[in-house]
Amino acid sequence: MPPEYYDACDEIGMICTAEFPIAYNWYLPGTGYVWKASVPPGIDPGPAIDTYKREWTSVIKRHRNHPSIFCWVMGNEMWDGVPLRHDFHRIARQLDPKRFFADSDGVEAFDRLNPALNILLPENDRNTLDLYFLMFNVFATPIEYPNKFYTPTRLKPIVTHEEGNFVTFFRPDQIDLLKHNQKPFWLLPGWAKLEQLGLLPQANQWAEKYERLYALCHKANMEGLRKNPHISGYHWWLFQDCYTSSNGLFDVCFHPKSITREEVLKINSKVVVLQEGLGHTYRGKDRLAVKLLLSNFSSAALQGQLTWEVKAGDKVLGGEQITCASRARRRCPDRTDRSGPAPRGSAHPDDSCDNGCR
Repeated sequence: MPPEYYDACDEIGMICTAEFPIAYNWYLPGTGYVWKASVPPGIDPGPAIDTYKREWTSVIKRHRNHPSIFCWVMGNEMWDGVPLRHDFHRIARQLDPKRFFADSDGVEAFDRLNPALNILLPENDRNTLDLYFLMFNVFATPIEYPNKFYTPTRLKPIVTHEEGNFVTFFRPDQIDLLKHNQKPFWLLPGWAKLEQLGLLPQANQWAEKYERLYALCHKANMEGLRKNPHISGYHWWLFQDCYTSSNGLFDVCFHPKSITREEVLKINSKVVVLQEGLGHTYRGKDRLAVKLLLSNFSSAALQGQLTWEVKAGDKVLGGEQITCASRARRRCPDRTDRSGPAPRGSAHPDDSCDNGCR
């Protein structure tokens, strides 16, 4: 990224990584199958590798005085590690020895092609990973896969990699915003199909419903991962749509979609209220048992009150205000447990307040 990007991050206090533009090991000079298929046999990959190392060196020298950069990253989704990582690691340590280094933004706890390769097992760890940008199952949410974010005790800090990637339906009126600066080639086929079917007037309604689903899926993900005390942070994928997909909170022109700031802050904030135990549906006389949790990603201890309330329509069936005190980023064992007979047509919450914060 240009220096102005890191200047802005420094100014507003946004923590970021500096990631070298290598994506996937199959493109690497000399070893990647795309390189081998695209380059005539006998071509020496040495000059290309030297260019990588020279540019990597210049990037670190250029940006190392930016306090917002917390980690130098060699590249994207090189899951199994590549020999070049040792050179990148050595250069980073020589030029900026106290900053984190990771040879890949994107490693897997359970590799899809080789399930025995689990980066979280000590024997599979790499000394070129100071932390794990861990890739969980991107094809599921905790709604249908409650244990999606389970991990054993961590060896190093974990940040979830590219979490989300949920796609919204595109809005055809975006095409008019782009006609003067670039051709929106990725939107035109969809626009033509909708016009052919006579469905253009309905497209924005579909988009709004997709955005509701997008918000729900991100909510499930954020709440699921924040219940894991071994996860220290996460990516929200993405902030802005890119030309290959409409998976951002904002469109390509940085216009917000229908998801509001207030909705996002409820799940993407220093302190988030969580629950365990609520089902998706209930029948009459079923028991409702809920554990209330507080996730605290701040460095300060929490002091305050947690208020819960159960309603059936406008009728309040039960509620309580609980005093909560905790240390930051730590789960305390003491809990407040409330249980009793369930109100008719609903149930009484077992409102354990996890006074610790994860």
